[in-house]
Amino acid sequence: PMAKAVFQMDKEKQSPSAEGFKALRTNLVFAAQERDCRMILLVSPQKDELAARFAANLGVTMASGERKVLLVDGDLRTGALTKLLGSDKESSGLTGLLEGGKNLEQAVVPTGTPNLDLLPGGEKCADPAQLFSGKDGRAALRALRDAYDYVIVFAPDVERFTDAVVLSQTVDGAVLLLDAETTKLRKAESCKAKLEAVNAPILGAVLNNLK
Repeated sequence: PMAKAVFQMDKEKQSPSAEGFKALRTNLVFAAQERDCRMILLVSPQKDELAARFAANLGVTMASGERKVLLVDGDLRTGALTKLLGSDKESSGLTGLLEGGKNLEQAVVPTGTPNLDLLPGGEKCADPAQLFSGKDGRAALRALRDAYDYVIVFAPDVERFTDAVVLSQTVDGAVLLLDAETTKLRKAESCKAKLEAVNAPILGAVLNNLK
């Protein structure tokens, strides 16, 4: 499933897309060294499956340097990243880890890509924001940093849900995912303002499909 979902680094390692992800990897590695920024939230102002594909590609790129990486599907409403990557292994997922008392081994599944694991969303949750903001939930999320070199958290779009804003209080840094063709300037500004309102650690933005 992973091979179908993302580009193949060995076949497309010189493509503009691959080079763009490598440049982003370099920036994030420097951020990790300078600010101990190893848990990164990906935030988009719109509902877009390309955001989930971006998260998967970034995970593959980050894991290519012998770094142990975990992709977390923080979209407990639709499970966009989990659907994209798929898995044959049953897992309690993120909800099982945060509220079901399951351990990390029961919650995580391999992706088939070396050094890259997936923490699926698990069962749908009626109020993910409350689950993420609880003391136990935040502690469980932060504990993921101890098991991996990098943790990449995918969140549902910030325009419709507060989940990303709540998650931004637990991660080390947030990256805004914008699309040159579909993201309206007003929505981009609104996304940034919502994160700034809670003093979220914004690392920067990525602009896709720029001609």
